[in-house]
Amino acid sequence: MHKFTGEETPTDVLRLALDYFSKSKVIEGLDAVILYRDGIPFLQLQAEVKNDLGEFYGLYRLDKMLLNVYPTCEAIYSAADDNQLFGERRDGGMGRDILVRRLAFHAMTTMLTRLILLQLMLFEENFDETLTLTASTLFGILAGIYKEDGDEMSAKAANKAAQKLMQACVDTTSKQRRDFQITLLNALPSLNIPTGVGRPKGSTKPKDVKAQEAAEYVQKVEATIRKLISPKGKIPTKRAVAKELGIGGLSAGGTDSSLTNFSRKLKGLSIDYNAIVERVKLGK
Repeated sequence: MHKFTGEETPTDVLRLALDYFSKSKVIEGLDAVILYRDGIPFLQLQAEVKNDLGEFYGLYRLDKMLLNVYPTCEAIYSAADDNQLFGERRDGGMGRDILVRRLAFHAMTTMLTRLILLQLMLFEENFDETLTLTASTLFGILAGIYKEDGDEMSAKAANKAAQKLMQACVDTTSKQRRDFQITLLNALPSLNIPTGVGRPKGSTKPKDVKAQEAAEYVQKVEATIRKLISPKGKIPTKRAVAKELGIGGLSAGGTDSSLTNFSRKLKGLSIDYNAIVERVKLGK
């Protein structure tokens, strides 16, 4: 990346970003070219969309689009400085002018990359959403027929089916966008955004939370054991308890993972299964 001096104008930063982008290989099989018309930079895109969803050709004017990020980067820096996010080192030791230009450079190259990737995603999202809307149109027609026949229950079922389709489509799009953002952020030095929505890898639950979960799970396991005790008082197998709790199941190869997954969960919560069994025996 260019070594900034802090003297570059926004137009200089734009030129550097375009030069950097032109030398980068963005996506295999996609034709992305920076060209100039009367001194104005344009991005020319041409590519086939996967799954035979079509082909696109686009021409995007870049100067207005990318130069707009420069004052935003200045505002981001000022907000961080006002809130003392830089701490004692202030701006990392490089000075405001240099840091703002580096930030603007990164913003411009990121916007160019996103522009290309989002074009590819747009075709898939448009296809999926069109199918969802088409199926929902059918449910809407059916709901109208059901209402005319006085079948309110079926009309409600048609509404729920359309809602379920819509939510599944929205969830898929949301996950794709989240994964996309995480990929871009994790490409930056010193950033590690968890790829899942749960607790970051390597971290542990607070002790009080884990203790509460363990206590609740012990009660659940004990209640399940009591439920499965035979009429003659025989204690159910650990595998039977696991299956009743809905843990594990048969894999494609026919392996039953119930017992393994159940044992792993008990170990994770530091629960003594044998102690629960003994307590049930004494209380039955």
